[in-house]
Amino acid sequence: KKPTSTADALAPNSPTVPIAKQVSQPTGERVVSAPSIKKNIVVPSPTPPQAASPRPVVPQSAPQPAAPAKPKVELPVTPPLSHIQQSETKPPLPKPQPPLPPSPKPPLSVPSTKVAPVSSIGPSQSSLLESAPVQAEQQRFATSSSAPEKLRDALFQALNQHSQATALAALHLLAKQGELLQLLKTDSRFYYLLANYYRTQHNLNALKDFHMSFANPHYVRELVRYILEVALKLSSSEAAHVAVDLLSMLKQRSPDLEHWGYYDERSQKYKWLP
Repeated sequence: KKPTSTADALAPNSPTVPIAKQVSQPTGERVVSAPSIKKNIVVPSPTPPQAASPRPVVPQSAPQPAAPAKPKVELPVTPPLSHIQQSETKPPLPKPQPPLPPSPKPPLSVPSTKVAPVSSIGPSQSSLLESAPVQAEQQRFATSSSAPEKLRDALFQALNQHSQATALAALHLLAKQGELLQLLKTDSRFYYLLANYYRTQHNLNALKDFHMSFANPHYVRELVRYILEVALKLSSSEAAHVAVDLLSMLKQRSPDLEHWGYYDERSQKYKWLP
């Protein structure tokens, strides 16, 4: 038996019960009688399908005009190096000028232990030996007596009296005669004069060396320096100048003598050699 209603479809195995038919009221609802369900089932009428809501229409913008195409720039083609002429090469750079040499500076005058000949040392100014008082004393010795022993006596007496002109004149004449180198060996007065000077200076080592080698020409230089600086009170520069002139006379007879002094160009003074 096929189901004849919705109730039969929902309960196919339920027992069939006869239900009295009722007249449906005009309510717009359809009453279906089902033999298996005691209560009436109201089936709503089908809802008509709603129309689809229209989609909002989006206004389309007007098409933009196309941008003008950029002009194509053609770069110039660089020709190969093989087509470049050799004359188009860059000119050579000018050679740098060498720097100017610095102006030469005048050399400084440095005293040297190697002394030039006496004739080329010092200025043209003469020493005290060429002064007028000394020249007058030399004329007096020449008229009276210029023997070496007389000159030694006059020198020793002039030292005791502190007579500068007489002592310088006697030294000048003794140097011309070459007797000045023999002064320590021939006259003991000058020997003891230098020995007492070493003793008063407490220079015992120099005194000992002097006793052992008083004949050395080095001690003639020391005796002359003592006479000029200590006995006659000359300055060191004046005494060295006189010593240079005396040595130039002695070198005429003994060329191997060592120099006693020199002229210092920086200080423009004469100085003793050590």
